[in-house]
Amino acid sequence: MPAGPGPALVELPTVPVAGPSAPLEGSDLPGAVVREAMAIDGALAVAVADSTTGSLLARTPDPDRLDLADAVRDYAAVVASMHETLARMGRTDHVEDVLVTYGGQYHVLRMLAADPTVFVLLVLDRRSATLALARMRLSRVERDLRR
Repeated sequence: MPAGPGPALVELPTVPVAGPSAPLEGSDLPGAVVREAMAIDGALAVAVADSTTGSLLARTPDPDRLDLADAVRDYAAVVASMHETLARMGRTDHVEDVLVTYGGQYHVLRMLAADPTVFVLLVLDRRSATLALARMRLSRVERDLRR
């Protein structure tokens, strides 16, 4: 990732990770995802969160008029509900991503393959982001960081 100005990573207190998220414990994967995802054209903010608790694992500062902690908490309920729906349907696959569109923004929720209960919230400026390219790049970031 090229060096340059941009939103800094917000330092979070150590978040105890237990249960399904254990593979990320002691890992800088959430921070690495945030740093790499902010290089995506049109990125305004990024957060990595646990959908089972709504806890933030890593994040950028809040963009204008968006509280990432509140957004993550609400989206965590959506992600958990989608996992429950798949389980009730007897599906063995996982949700890859969810797209929410607003007047000026796209919110892309991407589940991490290493732990589908952990998701990335990528907030994009609708005027400057190319949605298909951003989704492809976010998928590549997640895949490359798993190696």
